[in-house]
Amino acid sequence: VTASMRLFVRGRKDLHYGKVHEVRTAVELQTAGLAAARATPEDVARLRQLCDDYQKAIEADDLPRASELDFQFHQELAKASGNELLVAMLESIADVLREVRNQAMRHPGVAEAGLKAHRWILDCVIAGDAESARRAMEKHLAEAEQHWRGGWPAGADEQSDPGAS
Repeated sequence: VTASMRLFVRGRKDLHYGKVHEVRTAVELQTAGLAAARATPEDVARLRQLCDDYQKAIEADDLPRASELDFQFHQELAKASGNELLVAMLESIADVLREVRNQAMRHPGVAEAGLKAHRWILDCVIAGDAESARRAMEKHLAEAEQHWRGGWPAGADEQSDPGAS
């Protein structure tokens, strides 16, 4: 399933990121809620470590590493949901999400905002609060969509391609 979806996404030159974002939102809201309900202590430890490593990457100004850790957080959250189909669905759009994330990270404040959102989501998971986890993820993804549409944070440099973030 993952390979088929990945080929579909890669093969569609006319596939607008907005459509990918719609799928991502549907998958990741469910993922966050289920992770809050089902995460094991080991899942929480992995998510916490990813947040800590993400912070270190930002402090070291290693944005490619921060971008990859951001991606890994979402993957680990999906695994913590306990639903391998959600993991497969997220993996099917991984290439597009990595590209968008890499481009967004070049803008001031984006990495820091992502880390803050991840820590909030993690707090909700730790608390076992599925509804709050969904709301935190919804806000996080709304901010990502705002960046993609061109609403960069105040003080950010000009974007070259509004569809690329």
